[in-house]
Amino acid sequence: MKRPAGPAEFEYEERRSRFIACLRPLESPAEVREIVSQTRRQHPGSRHVVHAFVVGGQGEVRGSSDDGEPSGTAGRPALELIRGRDLTQVIITVVRYFGGIKLGTGGLVRAYSAAARGVLDLAATEDFIPFRDFTLRLPYALYRGFLRNLAALGGQVLSETFDQEVALSGRLPSNRIPGLEQALANLTSGRIEARWL
Repeated sequence: MKRPAGPAEFEYEERRSRFIACLRPLESPAEVREIVSQTRRQHPGSRHVVHAFVVGGQGEVRGSSDDGEPSGTAGRPALELIRGRDLTQVIITVVRYFGGIKLGTGGLVRAYSAAARGVLDLAATEDFIPFRDFTLRLPYALYRGFLRNLAALGGQVLSETFDQEVALSGRLPSNRIPGLEQALANLTSGRIEARWL
């Protein structure tokens, strides 16, 4: 899967209606409402602010809104284009300034699809590697060695508690999980395993 490497914008005109498509990276579905609200504030004279988004790898969360356009003519076509590109961690908003001529349902699908396709064509992408979180308890004697292995695999510590042992939580790219499990088995002679969340 791919994710956007940064934002992109594309403008399309159909029978005097302007369609401004913006693509942005998205970390969580919780950000969608604020991005749509921000887009409305930036375009106070627009008639519609349509959106579509996809977040996550396997078990993705996705959604779309036609924002008052006839059902299935705006958000859903944009969502299908995102999914067709195998993209995740992305939101597309399409702002419509009405030009005075009705486009009909077929015309709306074509116009919103053209705007979404245009911004997708402009957007730079990069590989998407999901992260997995874990928890672990270690004796102090093994703590520094574990940190070296975790850093070498591109992982990070999220929290630590120092008591009789070190209790920590961390995050690791999911494609590096086998490497960490092997390093942990070598370090602890197979006595300690991470708990993956």
